[in-house]
Amino acid sequence: MVWSVASIVTLGVGIGALAVGVTALHAGRRRTRKSVAALLVAVALWNVSYAVEISTTSIAVAEIIGGPVKYAAISAVPPLLLVFVL
Repeated sequence: MVWSVASIVTLGVGIGALAVGVTALHAGRRRTRKSVAALLVAVALWNVSYAVEISTTSIAVAEIIGGPVKYAAISAVPPLLLVFVL
């Protein structure tokens, strides 16, 4: 099996998204930590959509996942970060 740079990056991003998702589940169980759980879910969605975008060979899938889904997650991070800080 030949490993390309995109598959190695996708593997790394996938492992990172899994770690963020597990942390979000753990943080979401506490009543006072709902804002950090929502922030971590948005970051995990951002990571997964980025991994799908760079690992796919189809332009249509990259445009569907890489466009609206990724940018919706990116735009959700700053307000969630503000809610978490306040």
